[in-house]
Amino acid sequence: MASDEDRIPKFVNIDEQYGSNRADSILFGFEQELKSVTVREGDSARLEAKIRLLSTSSNIQIDRSLLHVEWRLNDTHITSDHNPRYRFNSISEENLYWMDIRLCEQQDEGVYTIYISYDHDRFHDESSAYLFVDSFTNEKEEQPDQISQQGLSAGDSWSSATSLDRFIPPTITQSLLSTYRYRSGNRVQLQVEYFSPSVQCHCTWQVQHINDSVPQPVQYGSIVNTNYSSTLTIDSITPELQGLYIFHVENVYGHARTQTDIIVNKDDTDDEQQDYLEYQEALEEPPIKKKHTDDESHLHLQGPYHKRISMMHHMPLEETINYEDFKVHIPGGAKEEILIHTEFVPPTPRLSIVGENLKLLPTDTNVDQQQWQPVSDFVSYLF
Repeated sequence: MASDEDRIPKFVNIDEQYGSNRADSILFGFEQELKSVTVREGDSARLEAKIRLLSTSSNIQIDRSLLHVEWRLNDTHITSDHNPRYRFNSISEENLYWMDIRLCEQQDEGVYTIYISYDHDRFHDESSAYLFVDSFTNEKEEQPDQISQQGLSAGDSWSSATSLDRFIPPTITQSLLSTYRYRSGNRVQLQVEYFSPSVQCHCTWQVQHINDSVPQPVQYGSIVNTNYSSTLTIDSITPELQGLYIFHVENVYGHARTQTDIIVNKDDTDDEQQDYLEYQEALEEPPIKKKHTDDESHLHLQGPYHKRISMMHHMPLEETINYEDFKVHIPGGAKEEILIHTEFVPPTPRLSIVGENLKLLPTDTNVDQQQWQPVSDFVSYLF
């Protein structure tokens, strides 16, 4: 018979039975990652991150001497010895680490990375961000969420984007149409919307005119860049400014683009000429001829024809009112019936086309021997 001690379950510490699972007992990473920033040349910049280093087991204590922090520029380790303008600091109690760059120069622009490791690289992580250094200066103070540029400098600008994620290229959410048509002197406004979840973006507008071999920066008009959008405005478009307009947005992880052809008519004469050409195309439609048969009448098309025509012809007084059913066969399509209504009118017969241009036609009194002239430039009948 088992003793009472044998019936009582014995609780064994898991770490003692299976060994300490150290990887599951330590939370290591970033609570706050680096964020990309844009500064003017000569200003100072700060990149900061907050580390997460916690123990979930009472048996494991955090030893901060095992924590290693390293800063890199374009994957190259940097220290204060490399550049006296670099300053590295931290608040250990808050796990907050930052890097200051004083008097920023163009050579400071690039990808900055903070690399962290614990327990001799047993745990490690890194966070990266881009530092942009603007060399241009504006006389007017710019709004933090909007940069407006005029004239020759309108082709290039940087617009900020919130750092929600890393390593993702920008995406265009509202692109340009394939073609825009304007009259000379009209105002042109092209707007593109995009999204970049990683870092700040570089936006560029370019144009390739008819005689250009390669695209060039837009030199006429103004560009307004805000977070996730860019607008190109040309107050008065001219034929010399027509061409292929290209919007390009990029960050350190990729790029996206959209483009459109802008066509400019010189004046209203071009529009009238275009209308005339369209009218001429309509007049060139193939003719319709009536062919008599013993049992029924047919209207045959001599070529492709796409317009539905309602017809009414008038006969002399001595003729009797009747109705005729005409069948129209469209090549490649089904037959359609057209109802022709005959009614009494004064002795002068007329032929009218409903919905088309009307034209009076002289006729002989002998209808049986009468030959009808074409009522339009594209329809003719022979009776």
